[in-house]
Amino acid sequence: MNNQAGITIIGCGTGKPDQVTREAWQILNSADELYFRTGSLFSTEQLPDSIDIHTFDHFYDHADVFEDVYQA
Repeated sequence: MNNQAGITIIGCGTGKPDQVTREAWQILNSADELYFRTGSLFSTEQLPDSIDIHTFDHFYDHADVFEDVYQA
């Protein structure tokens, strides 16, 4: 892993931590801040408490259709 600033996008598969690749798990655990499309698909309980975790659930909560979510 490098220490350069930037954005790393990873797939979390089914959202079960035991099914995430080892490399993805290392990236998740070493991050200062994480953004998840939705908090309902990935169990963040096994991640360190020191990581700032954000989701975009508020877009889903206030939209009537998925097209509105993606537009927002």
